Amino acid sequence: MSEPLIGITSGYRTIELKYLHSCLSRKYTQAIIHAGGVPLILPANLPTSQLNSLLPKLDGVLFSGGDDVNPRLFGEDQLPETKKVLDERDEIESVLLKSCLEKGTPVFGICRGLQIINVVLGGSLYQHIESQYPGSIKHDRHDDFREKRHHSVTVTQGSLLARLTGLNSLQVNTLHHQGIRDLAKGLYIGGKCTEDRLIEAVEKNDTRFFLAVQWHPEELTEYPEQRALFEGFVKACQPK
Repeated sequence: MSEPLIGITSGYRTIELKYLHSCLSRKYTQAIIHAGGVPLILPANLPTSQLNSLLPKLDGVLFSGGDDVNPRLFGEDQLPETKKVLDERDEIESVLLKSCLEKGTPVFGICRGLQIINVVLGGSLYQHIESQYPGSIKHDRHDDFREKRHHSVTVTQGSLLARLTGLNSLQVNTLHHQGIRDLAKGLYIGGKCTEDRLIEAVEKNDTRFFLAVQWHPEELTEYPEQRALFEGFVKACQPK
């Protein structure tokens, strides 16, 4: 059985307000490698023509974390707390997602990945959870270790997330200040934050594999239930 080729979206690292380096944490590629896949990093400035040529060769796409989604995509003006939007990344990921759905290519979204998926499919976001979602816990925990688990997720019974992990509750890290407000049509909730009910996982039932989570499982692969997400994804990506 050949190893599936997994495209992983990436962003930029800024130095003095200039985008100088394509950037992706090695934790993503390591998680895919350990699950049995071959990672291929997709730069945010990849021309659409080259992307379209590459897409048929990909067995799956992982939409990684990163900067904020531009709120104009869901019809809102940008709040002061929304920063570092990257339009060309939003555009390339929109093309990627629509192509994956058209071709039935497995999709896995992480953090920003969940957010851009929801927006492209017609949903909206809280631009800044702390100011827009009364009663929320602190979800933006960039000041702590990324490997530290901060809250629990109540897993939806019968969901893909439940089947992959075998659990009805997960302990997760949290590194985001945006989150799903209005769920896109066609998506189903795979899990919610136990403490404040913010959506933490979404799924799409009419595809081979479609899962997006708000936390960063690539930072938590010491835990078998987090590794199971990558293993299930890569298994679904195996060429037919």
